[in-house]
Parts: sequence; C-alpha cells; structure tokens
Amino acid sequence: MEFVIIFAIVIFQIAVFVAMTVAFIKVCYRNVIPGQALVIMGLSRSRVTFTSGWVLPMVTTGHTLDCTMTTIGVAYDAERPLRTADRADVQVGMNFNVHIPANEADVLQVLKIYSANYAEAMERVLRPHFRRAVEKVAAGRTVKAVYDDQLGFADAVEAAVPQDLDGFALHSVSLERLWPTPLDDAPA
Repeated sequence: MEFVIIFAIVIFQIAVFVAMTVAFIKVCYRNVIPGQALVIMGLSRSRVTFTSGWVLPMVTTGHTLDCTMTTIGVAYDAERPLRTADRADVQVGMNFNVHIPANEADVLQVLKIYSANYAEAMERVLRPHFRRAVEKVAAGRTVKAVYDDQLGFADAVEAAVPQDLDGFALHSVSLERLWPTPLDDAPA
C-alpha cells in the first residue's frame, strides 16, 4: 500500500515537472513567420533572428518587427498640385514601396530610432523625403516631358530619393495617376 502511494506521488511530481516545462517553453520560445524579425534585447546586447529564439522573462525582452513591403502614397491634388518646370500644375499620385532589409544592422537601426511604433513613424518620416524627390524631379521637367516619359519620371524620382532612409530600403516607385489640373480647379 505504501508503495502505491509513493508511486502515485512520484508520478504526480513527474506530471507537474512536464507541465511546467511545457509551459516554460510556450512562454519563452518565440517563432516568427517569414517577413518578420524577432529582436531579442538583453542586458548587454541585442540580437536579431528571422526564424525563432528564446525570450527569457526578466532577462530579455522580445520585439517582433514586420519587414515586409509597405506602400507609402504621395498625392498632389487640385488643392496642392505639383508644379513642373514650365509652371504648369499637375495632379500626381505615386506609390513608394519600402521595407526593412533582412539584416541585423538595419533592423536594429530601425528599432533604435523609432522604437516599437516604427510603422506609424515610417510614414511621418519617409513621406517628406519622397515629396522632395517628386518635387525636385518635376521642377526639372515640363508637363509634356512628364506625360511622354512617365516611366522615366518614376525612375528619376526613385533615383532622387536619398539612399539613407534610417534603416528602411526603397524597393520601387510607381506612378499611379497623372493628369493636368483643370484651370477652374487651379489655385489662384
């Protein structure tokens, strides 16, 4: 009888140990999907993994960053048209596709500058760079040149965007819409 009680206690202790081990693994082991980065920040240094990693409570913290493509739109409409070299107003819509390159240095730079709310800060910080590039290229071309070579206009805008985008990378630029501002809608 004593043997059965001792055996039951041992089995119960083994079951508790297994349950605690499974719970520890569920809490501490983080797996990220493709296109994301897991930043594990410890006491002395931070490291980045694109697959999975251990995040130990009270020793390290983990942040997941989305590294996939994000589109930032820049639009010039009738109220704020784009001015070309021949002083004509044009309504333009352009999309800029940006992402965080899948390397540790860029991911850590983005996290260091923008913290965990990088998605909100990305549009606020990058949109002015994109607007300046569009305005710079448009200032050197006439309306006819923009209409005749729309792909070249988009390529020139892409080339005019600064290379240093604080850890972000510009993937592509596309011209979504382009038409002249009607004279009755033009600002005075």
